[in-house]
Amino acid sequence: MVIPNASSMGIKWREGQLQIKGLESSLGTQIFTGGHVGKVERWIKWSYSGDSIGKDFSGPHIVEVFKTRCIRKVRLNPFTGELKEVHPDEPIDRGANVEVTDLRVGSKAYSSIGVEAFPNDPAMHGNFTTTVNEFLKSLKGVSLTESNSRSYPAWLQTLAL
Repeated sequence: MVIPNASSMGIKWREGQLQIKGLESSLGTQIFTGGHVGKVERWIKWSYSGDSIGKDFSGPHIVEVFKTRCIRKVRLNPFTGELKEVHPDEPIDRGANVEVTDLRVGSKAYSSIGVEAFPNDPAMHGNFTTTVNEFLKSLKGVSLTESNSRSYPAWLQTLAL
């Protein structure tokens, strides 16, 4: 759903849930391994499910987005900094999800890469940077730039719908 002029909040219907994400804080622009540049933000998510929500919910401007996601999940050892890939369904206390997504809106195709680190604590920013740098080492033939670094709601705002 596109909320006019709102790039700090996203609302979507996914997997039988109404999901609302809100921007908690912007941590600024960061330069990663290989000269890749991106904006780092902290988001918080609320999820609601149930038949009544699905029947009652309608929004200002619903945009149908088709997604194909590939998720890699890593556990981070806070003492050694070691990253270990685990199954996406395995529960872990500290780590990150690295998601590469192919998106289609109408006849136009897009791609995105995102990293979601957890938990949200003071040490996570350094752990996040370690994780992103490790994954970007193998990214070849692509340059990630600040001008193309945006949240999902901000990206939706750029679409001519």
